[in-house]
Amino acid sequence: MIVIVTVIVLNTHNNDDPVKQEENKVSVASSSNKEDKQQAAAEKEQKAKAAKEKADKKAKEDAAKKKAEKAKAEKAAAEKKEKDQKAKEQAAAEKAKQEQAAKEQAQKEQAAKEQAQKEQAAKEKAEKEQQAEKEKQQAASSHTVAAGDTLYSIARAAYGSAGASSGVAKIKQANGLSGDSVPVGTTLVIPK
Repeated sequence: MIVIVTVIVLNTHNNDDPVKQEENKVSVASSSNKEDKQQAAAEKEQKAKAAKEKADKKAKEDAAKKKAEKAKAEKAAAEKKEKDQKAKEQAAAEKAKQEQAAKEQAQKEQAAKEQAQKEQAAKEKAEKEQQAEKEKQQAASSHTVAAGDTLYSIARAAYGSAGASSGVAKIKQANGLSGDSVPVGTTLVIPK
């Protein structure tokens, strides 16, 4: 606030002299101007100081904000890195689990294949043995008549002494014979 005080000094000697009155006015006004300038300079300095404080405060706030943003970004990066690491570990564990499952499946398939081969070999062996037994029985179930063989001697050899007479009837019926004589070299079927 600028106050201009105009003081009119009345000079007793020369009240009518306008120059003197003007000088008195100017001297009062110039001292008033000096005070105003000092006050204006003080206000200007105060405004500059306030502006500087405001700028410093804003700079500090900006620095704190940047620091917080940087910390937040670093935290996010660390979390992302940790998440990626966990994902990699989980993927590796899943891959190992799948590989183990595939390995176990391959072992099961191999064991099943070997078991099937063993079963097939056992089946073939049993069939061969059965065929050999059948052939043996067929060979035993037939008889080629040699010189001196009679139906009774053939029946006794096939059925034993106790079943020889009933065996003769079975041999005749199986071979379609009507008499007791059989020519030498004839192959007879011996029924069981």
